[in-house]
Amino acid sequence: MLEALKETLKSTPSEMEPYINDWKLPVVDLKTMDARKLMNRRLRDVVEIDQSMFAGSYDGLRENRKIETESFMMAATFTCTNIRREDLPEGDEINMCKAMDQLFQRMRDEGKLNT
Repeated sequence: MLEALKETLKSTPSEMEPYINDWKLPVVDLKTMDARKLMNRRLRDVVEIDQSMFAGSYDGLRENRKIETESFMMAATFTCTNIRREDLPEGDEINMCKAMDQLFQRMRDEGKLNT
């Protein structure tokens, strides 16, 4: 979907509008887009992970599938999730089930240290 830049900046003060170039940009909503339509596997992985994170459905992330580490880190960045590289298993690909278990264990451990 193409949307005008000014349409996406709804809270812009009216005095700033003359300074905004009204370009048409492709805008996607990661929360609602149909990831099945994406042909690129890496991009599909990122969108599916983001949708699960946005929905708070972390159980859906525990599927026993392999994804590229970079795809997982990109998804974490889009959702502002605090996942560090050292939290993930070594290698170019990670097993989602193992990675999520490791992440949840770190969160539990940090919770114990903070109390």
